Amino acid sequence: MPILLLVAAGPDQIDWTKDSADMVWIPAGAFQMGDSKPEPQQWMASSRPVHQLELDGFYMDSHEVTVGQFKKFVQDSGYNYNRWDELEASGYAPTDEHPMIYVNWHDASAYANWTGKRLPTEAEWEYAARGGLEKSSYPWGDQVSHENANFVGIGGTDQWKYTAPVGSFAANGYGLHDMGGNVYEWCADWYDDKYYQRSPVRNPEGPVQGEFRVLRGGGWNHGPDKLRLAGRHYSQPHSSPFFDGGGYAFGFRCVISSPSASQFVVKETDQQEDKEKADEEESPTEVEKEKEPLPVEVDDEEKEDVDDQADLPTEEEKADEKKPVLTGDVNGDNTVNIFDLVIAAGSFGKMGAGIMGDVNGDESVNIFDLVIVAGNFGKSLAAAPAMISKIELTTEQKHHIASAIAQLKSNSNRSSAEKMTLNVLQSILPEKLPTRTQLLANYPNPFNPETWFPFQLGQDSQVTAKIYDVTGQQIRMIELGRLAAGNYVESNRAIYWDGKTNTGEFVSSGTYFYQIQAGDYTQTRKMVILK
Repeated sequence: MPILLLVAAGPDQIDWTKDSADMVWIPAGAFQMGDSKPEPQQWMASSRPVHQLELDGFYMDSHEVTVGQFKKFVQDSGYNYNRWDELEASGYAPTDEHPMIYVNWHDASAYANWTGKRLPTEAEWEYAARGGLEKSSYPWGDQVSHENANFVGIGGTDQWKYTAPVGSFAANGYGLHDMGGNVYEWCADWYDDKYYQRSPVRNPEGPVQGEFRVLRGGGWNHGPDKLRLAGRHYSQPHSSPFFDGGGYAFGFRCVISSPSASQFVVKETDQQEDKEKADEEESPTEVEKEKEPLPVEVDDEEKEDVDDQADLPTEEEKADEKKPVLTGDVNGDNTVNIFDLVIAAGSFGKMGAGIMGDVNGDESVNIFDLVIVAGNFGKSLAAAPAMISKIELTTEQKHHIASAIAQLKSNSNRSSAEKMTLNVLQSILPEKLPTRTQLLANYPNPFNPETWFPFQLGQDSQVTAKIYDVTGQQIRMIELGRLAAGNYVESNRAIYWDGKTNTGEFVSSGTYFYQIQAGDYTQTRKMVILK
């Protein structure tokens, strides 16, 4: 998925409108990811080697998603969740203020999609959990006690046998609560115990496929060793988890990289509240108001003079009238650049009043709007940017941009501005989006059972691959999760099968069938395995 850096100033704390979640800004930066001690337990081996990463900034929920928030999601969306009786009977999360549990990875992803957010990557989770601390064992330092977190046992601040209400313990350096203990938290990534050996340096998103999804942070039912910042845990995403009694300690929280202004309201900080209190103290009391001089009656002529003055523009209105208008500044950051062109092209073909990208005001976004933006590239009224965040193109925006590219290509006599527009859009969307979903022939790998299955997605879909033997018996299922429309034909993006069954045994030579399910689309192809 193309990712663009967008200059944008954002508040430190926001309230997310859809689920009323408090969110805090996690600034962009670099950090050392992994187990730097190293810890002696064998299960910590996958947390090595320690490696340097760079991440863009993002917002993260300050608390784990609560039972109350998840109830609202199910009620408003109609999502099929059938474990309420199990949740209530367990007593593990007894109120709406406790973290939601008994959720698998797909439940968590569905909630995140409903809110307009997403699950954090494993790298984002650890970076945020560290709260600015380098080489610490826990989000608060190197020592752990029941004063810091909710884990197995009771003592100090931790007076809960099961989960604690979210936010019961002090926040870390970024303002995040319960990043260690209470519940394990789902991450977006597939789990691979060797991934740290080949992880990209910038904004890693985990393996492209796998069998398990990552969990982080430890839970109320385990000891403090599971709360370690670098500790990596995992479970099956599609059904009741295979450990921890069916997910009674599994929860999640959400993140967002570049929210739009309509999705949140700025959260008042303590400083803002103090200022409001000070303003209230400075405002006149009722007694002071009684001491104020009584209003003086004026005759009709004087009243007309007052009314005429009231019709005059205020100083602020005069200043607004003098503000220069920057043509082509679609996102309102006082600079015309590639981001304005991307936003306009993402709405290409839309019609109606008030569409973002309708630069010339004709109630449609077309080639003329794109050319106007490109023709004003480099013009600016802005000072230095405050921070960097990122935006991601949706599949709908990609299709709109593809339509703009096709229309520009159809004109052989392009102006210089049209040529610039075409070049920029092609650099953003270098490959043509497939118009339909299809499964392609597998990559042969002679005398080795592992292989790759290339495919194309015409639209965003939940993708699952299945392998069958010659008798029609299913021997392996590989879940890829929800993927964006695009071409998955290169070996690093195609479905990888290691030649093993669901039980971990290598298959023998012979004829097999591989099948892809993507939404309503299903296709099966034949392959021959030689060993």
